[in-house]
Amino acid sequence: MKDANTSKRLKTHGLSKTSMYLRYRSMIKRCYDPMNEEYHNYGGRGIKVCDRWLESIDNYIKDMGKPIFSMASIDRIDNNQGYSKENCYWATKKEQSVNRRTTKFIEFNGETLCMADWSRKLGCEKKVISQRLKAGWTIEQALTMPKGTVIRYQREVI
Repeated sequence: MKDANTSKRLKTHGLSKTSMYLRYRSMIKRCYDPMNEEYHNYGGRGIKVCDRWLESIDNYIKDMGKPIFSMASIDRIDNNQGYSKENCYWATKKEQSVNRRTTKFIEFNGETLCMADWSRKLGCEKKVISQRLKAGWTIEQALTMPKGTVIRYQREVI
């Protein structure tokens, strides 16, 4: 039977079965385990976890605090920078889905939103905006013309 000192010495942080620990380990695996399916998007691109957080989960918790809601996940403000107190926050699933390298932002009338947010704001399908822009419409035309509007362009004669 273990005595109290042995038990205390063998205990690490006591968080290994918590969601906080699972988030922490997942972050580290994405950055340092080439066998992780997401490694190519993180460690493979040079994304690292700051030394302070690698040192201990306690430092990670002190810097980030506990998640502010149950489904929160850690997100980076700048996706080209690593995980650190200065570059991370607790995000909703919606915030995470917008904060991707592939997200295209559109600026119009001094407001910058992703296409999905413009779609919600204007009550217009995202694919309509996308198709209009691909067809060569200006941003103003794509975002302000009523549904069903057709713009015909004349070809340049050379």
